[in-house]
Amino acid sequence: LPPTLIIEGMAQLGGILVAEHFLFDKRVVLAKVGKATFHRPAINGDQLIYDVRFGAVQPNGGPVSGPSHCGDQLQAEIDLMFAFLEPGQVPVDGPLFDPADLRSMLQIMKFFSVAVDARGNRFPEYEKLR
Repeated sequence: LPPTLIIEGMAQLGGILVAEHFLFDKRVVLAKVGKATFHRPAINGDQLIYDVRFGAVQPNGGPVSGPSHCGDQLQAEIDLMFAFLEPGQVPVDGPLFDPADLRSMLQIMKFFSVAVDARGNRFPEYEKLR
């Protein structure tokens, strides 16, 4: 698999994590790939497990980082930075996704059945996603 797809997977999960931290009130976009170290290749058919951690919240965004594992082997370590798009910064107002569409995408990805917070609790259904 190309490293860009592995970064994309981490970015999708990281963006959801950052948005969830703000109860889906902020428009979150990937701003920067800080560092990506690949320890072994991933090939078609491999299942990658991401363990994404949200760092310190900053006024204009926040970092996420974490490893990607293939089985019990470390596959990659990735650091990403996300930014918030505030009203007036882009020509489109409102959310980046319709809340019902975002909820459907998260359900397709089985987010609500596999994602857990730092305490191991499942993520709740959010009012903003109805």
